[in-house]
Amino acid sequence: MRIYFDKPGLGVTYPIDAREVKSALQSFAPKEILGAISKIRFGCNQTTTQEARIVGRGPTYEIRINFFLCGSKTRLLSQTKKWLKPVETCGGDVIKGASEVYWSANAARRYAIFLLFHEVGHAVYARERGLGMLHSSVTSAEEERWCDSFGLQAASAFRGEPS
Repeated sequence: MRIYFDKPGLGVTYPIDAREVKSALQSFAPKEILGAISKIRFGCNQTTTQEARIVGRGPTYEIRINFFLCGSKTRLLSQTKKWLKPVETCGGDVIKGASEVYWSANAARRYAIFLLFHEVGHAVYARERGLGMLHSSVTSAEEERWCDSFGLQAASAFRGEPS
């Protein structure tokens, strides 16, 4: 598995490093899914509204995470309960009037783990239901809720402290 990070712009940082990603995956990802992940890429696209995605590439998966900090904050991407719940559960401080989320270092790490495991959850969900690889680019509300729960379980178990 390759884990890499796009070069961040000035003032941009990632809340987690490759060592922490690998440790979290080894601790929380099912072995059969872990063996199928070929690439994890952290990016810092400041115009996208898609924080994470997983793509099936034949028998393997590629995961893209687009979560980074500008100082100690990120843009508020949505005010829907579905988006706000994991942000706030992981410790993000939502400033609605300013359209920003402020993060402690540990909260940002937990949210990065949530995003990673939400995407891993799509692969687990498909396999547990006998769907094999990812079954569609369109997911159901039930699947999204399941993946949110899977991601939040990993994020809460993750200590959030840099090793």
